Amino acid sequence: MEDVTEARFRKYGESKYIDLVLFPYREGNEGMEGWKNFVQTFVDSKNGNRREIGLFLKEFSSEDKLTPQMIFERHHRLKEIGLPVVPTLRMSDDNKLLLMTDLTYGGKYEIVDRHNIHPNNLALNRSMLAEQIKKIARKASENGFYLNIDAYTLVIDKKTKEGKIFLSDLSSGVETKYDLEEDFRKSIRSKYMTFEDYKDFYVNNFAGSFIEAFLSDKPLMYN
Repeated sequence: MEDVTEARFRKYGESKYIDLVLFPYREGNEGMEGWKNFVQTFVDSKNGNRREIGLFLKEFSSEDKLTPQMIFERHHRLKEIGLPVVPTLRMSDDNKLLLMTDLTYGGKYEIVDRHNIHPNNLALNRSMLAEQIKKIARKASENGFYLNIDAYTLVIDKKTKEGKIFLSDLSSGVETKYDLEEDFRKSIRSKYMTFEDYKDFYVNNFAGSFIEAFLSDKPLMYN
């Protein structure tokens, strides 16, 4: 993204759009697969002052698995049941762009992915986060959503080294029951496993894989 972008965005369930001018300031996924554009904008606060905020901008193409509207609705549903999706998601009036909270919060947090896991950026609260991921995976599955390893994003406060978990990839990182049934029918596991067992395996396997890769005392990424 090289040019300044002007667009109108709204939150889910709101009919009112706000006009935003987006200024690109860096590129690179930083652990956010597909969210490659980091932008800045200025918004008016309730007290009349203007404040600068950083955001991720996602531009969609016909090759994407889900449309912006589908992700918009999925984000709302997961947020509604209490799962830790990104705090804010807005969609443009032409339904081609999604704008979401910058999880680095202006550089205060570091997004940890398979490319930059090392001993110096381990979360100090790893045990708590591991238990949280198990609960997130279970609650999602109880509501018809099945999370794979791409769904989870780990962000770590650079000062305190305390980590937080977000669900950021709501496209390839999340399967519905219909999607999972299709996968199951095509899988060799359908020959020796029931679908109920496969659901449990899917949820526990990917939650465990993320925990082992990012939250163990010796993450796989630098073993």
